[in-house]
Amino acid sequence: MTIQQNDQFNSGPAYKQPWFWLIMAPLMTTILVGTSMLVYSIFAYDGRTVDRYTKDGFNVTKSFEREQKAQSLQIKANATISDYGNGSLLTVDLMGVLENKPVILLLTIYSPASKIQDVKIELMLVDGMYQAIIEKQELSKRTMQIIDPTDKTWLIQTKQSWPLTGATLFTPYMSVY
Repeated sequence: MTIQQNDQFNSGPAYKQPWFWLIMAPLMTTILVGTSMLVYSIFAYDGRTVDRYTKDGFNVTKSFEREQKAQSLQIKANATISDYGNGSLLTVDLMGVLENKPVILLLTIYSPASKIQDVKIELMLVDGMYQAIIEKQELSKRTMQIIDPTDKTWLIQTKQSWPLTGATLFTPYMSVY
C-alpha cells in the first residue's frame, strides 16, 4: 500500500466515515433502548402482589384467613349474566350462614398482566339478589373475587373466562390455580 492509498482511508474525521456508523449505530441503539426500558420499568411499576400476599425476600406467601372465614360461614355464590339493553345484567345469588346480608358486594376481576386492567364491580342488593349493570366486554381467563367491602373478613373466588357462561360458582377455595 502506498502513501497515496493510505490517505484515502484517513481522509477526514472518523464520524464522516461509513464504517464508523456501521459499528457505532447498533451500540448506540442498544444503550438508548436499554436506558429507556430501565426508566419505564422504574416509573411504570404496578406491583402485582395483591393485599393477601406478602413478599418475604424472594418468597411470596399467601394468607388464607378470609377463605377460612368464608368456609366456616359456608358462603358461596352463583353468578349469571344476561343481556340488558346495550350492556349486561350481572346477578349474584349469595348463600351462606350470614347474620345480615351486606347491602353491597364488590366483585373484582383481576388481570394477570397489569393492575390497571383490573375491573371492580359494585353489586347492589335487590330483592335478595345482588345485581349490577355492566358493559359487554371479552376478557381472557381471569381470577374473580367477591368480598363484602365493609367487613372484608371473608372472600369467595373463582377462575373463569369473562363474560361468564351459564351459572358460575364462587367458593372460598379455587380448585385450579
